[in-house]
Parts: sequence; structure tokens; C-alpha cells
Amino acid sequence: MTNEELIAVIANIRYKPGFKLELKEYESTGRLFLQVKALGAEEVLSGRKWNVTQHMSVSELIQTAFKAFLTFEEHECREAFAYKGQKVLGPHVDLEVLAELLRSSILGEDRRA
Repeated sequence: MTNEELIAVIANIRYKPGFKLELKEYESTGRLFLQVKALGAEEVLSGRKWNVTQHMSVSELIQTAFKAFLTFEEHECREAFAYKGQKVLGPHVDLEVLAELLRSSILGEDRRA
């Protein structure tokens, strides 16, 4: 697909009010990516970047857009979800710190890894 065809496909995708999908270029490489933008309470929230190529089929592009929205919503859910007052599944956990915690505590009962 040409860039114009990619843009035309993206232009036909709709989600909830306040959400949009942008097709952008990395400044450093010129490669394309999709990114969800959503109006938050005080700012515009941005989802992760999803790489796009001109070699994708229309179906692949649409499914990538769908996955972008799903992942954005999952991220928001993880930020809000709490157990006993603690956000236990947050998306901003430093995985190096978590790995060390698991290695050095009773949380890491299976220490074979």
C-alpha cells in the first residue's frame, strides 16, 4: 500500500469518542507507526507505537489498529486495578526491580529460572 492508501484505511477506523488513531513517521528513520491518542482529564494520552509497513494487507493494518486500542485500554485498566488498596498489575513496574525482588524474596518460590 502507498502512504495515501494507509492513510485512507486509518481514516475509516472509528473507536469511542475522544479517541483517535494517528499514522506518523519516526523522525530518525522515516518508518511509519500507528499511535492511539485519547483525551484524558487534563492532557492528551498517547498509547505505544505500533510499527506499520507498506507491505501490510488492509486486514493486517485494521487488526493492528484494533490491537492498539485494546492495548491502550488494557494499560488504563492496569493503572486503575487494585487489590487490597495496592495497584498490583500496573503497567509501569520496573521489570528489573521486579526480577530482583522475585530473586531475593519469598515471592520467587520457583527459583529455577
